[in-house]
Amino acid sequence: NKIILPDSSEVILNANSRLVYSEKNNNESEVWMDGEAYFHVRHTLDNKKFIVHTFDKLSVEVLGTSFNVNSRGDQIAVVLQQGSIKLEIAEPSTNTKTQLYLKPGEMVSYSKKKGDYTKKEVDTEDFDSWASGILKMDNYSLEDAVSFIHQTFGKNVVINDNSLLSYKISGSMPIVYNEDTMLVQFAKAFNVHFKKDGNELRIEKNNQ
Repeated sequence: NKIILPDSSEVILNANSRLVYSEKNNNESEVWMDGEAYFHVRHTLDNKKFIVHTFDKLSVEVLGTSFNVNSRGDQIAVVLQQGSIKLEIAEPSTNTKTQLYLKPGEMVSYSKKKGDYTKKEVDTEDFDSWASGILKMDNYSLEDAVSFIHQTFGKNVVINDNSLLSYKISGSMPIVYNEDTMLVQFAKAFNVHFKKDGNELRIEKNNQ
């Protein structure tokens, strides 16, 4: 779902995600997001601020850049593709904020429960290829697929044999925002069977 904001910045929203835009004044634009989104922020001549807020004590301030934010589950992951961004992480216990600067190719992972974070270098395509409609799978496990299904289609997944979750593959597949189509692709890739039961999906080993 591609959105063009009033300042001409582009946002691609992943499934089951939401975005609220606000322009307080001529010097600052703000968005609040839940879920996952890829941002391409236009640099302005007057260096107008563009701030992305998650709902979990972490904000991203940018000046002309491309980056991905995923705030689903316990972890918030911010990955910078190009440009530069500043992260602000609130510390409620001390009423202070930690500031982090990211360079292209770096990722910060923030734990909502623990309140701690890590910073490391990554292959950005592993995190933003979805915005181009491609699911890149590098040592991609069935557990990763289960997380994708839950985040994208809101399905609870039940699996009796937990050993299947560690099975990994590498490659890529097109992302189709149709549940049945994606389940067929995952079933073939991992050699498993998906059985629908209301709002639940059961995964069984394919013995054929």
